Amino acid sequence: MSMIDNAAVIKFFENEVSSLLKLEFGTKSFEDLRPILAQIKRWISEMIKISENTSLLPRELTGKIYDYVNTYNSLANDMLSYNMDVDAPTGFENRNRIILRVQSLQTVILSGDDTDVQKEFKHFRTFLAVYNTLKIEGLKSLANTQKELSGIVIEIANKKKEYEALVLELKKKAAEVTTSDYAALFEAQAYSHSHSKLQRWKWSSGSAEKWLIASVAAIAGFVYLLFNITKAIPVQFQTNATDITIQLLTRLVVLSFFIYLVTIVIKQYSIQKHLATLNTHRKNVLNSFNLFIQAIDKEDTQTRNALMLEVAKAIYESGQTGYVNSKDGDGSSSMIELTKYITPGKGS
Repeated sequence: MSMIDNAAVIKFFENEVSSLLKLEFGTKSFEDLRPILAQIKRWISEMIKISENTSLLPRELTGKIYDYVNTYNSLANDMLSYNMDVDAPTGFENRNRIILRVQSLQTVILSGDDTDVQKEFKHFRTFLAVYNTLKIEGLKSLANTQKELSGIVIEIANKKKEYEALVLELKKKAAEVTTSDYAALFEAQAYSHSHSKLQRWKWSSGSAEKWLIASVAAIAGFVYLLFNITKAIPVQFQTNATDITIQLLTRLVVLSFFIYLVTIVIKQYSIQKHLATLNTHRKNVLNSFNLFIQAIDKEDTQTRNALMLEVAKAIYESGQTGYVNSKDGDGSSSMIELTKYITPGKGS
């Protein structure tokens, strides 16, 4: 348990000097003891603080601190419980005794002599020696802490250098990334959207081909249902008008569902083919970019800027591929507008 959490130590800090002086007693108060008590309390407080901040402090030293705290608390209790009305008939003997004890304690601390108080404060003979020892231990602990902090600062500085070197390396790697690397990304996207490949009797396909198969299956199912609707959902014209209406509506709902299903799968196929075509086009644009940019004079910033604008259009505009209508293919021009603010001449 930490010393600061000890009940006696807590009581020690609660016993403020001003609360012990009984100033309401006027001339019979303990005002004259204020400087003595304040000094003793300050010394003991410093010892407690050093003990808290110093690791591996010898047990003998901490034991001494507890003795000093208990003695101070004993004097504080006598002063707090002092009753002038009870003490007056005796000529204030109890008050004089308390004053004498505090003064004797001061004498023992400063001179190491307690012969006049019958050894009551004998453990205070070495008070100043203990105080000085604790101060030295505190300085040692502070020096060790400063050494540890210096080591931490050096370690942080080394880590910072490692971090800066890593950032520099990443910047170099980023600078090495070419347009062909980005073209490869678009190629991979186009491949995932649409491809058909048979290798070692294993067929792989993109999303478009899967939706194409689904479209064929949906159309086949719709045609089959259309030619067999009378068997699948017969209409009994001999029944009443209500039943006939329900049966006809059932046919209509089923046929409408299949029409909607066919529309959805065909549209999904078109979207995937549209995306595959766009990404293939973007790949081709980036692969040919270096050829064009190197063919333009570095001083011809106007042509270079125009080329950048066309490349941006090719990348960020959806364009027309024939798979989706113009309303579905509209693209945002915000990224294209940004290219107008690129500093000319930095595209090489």
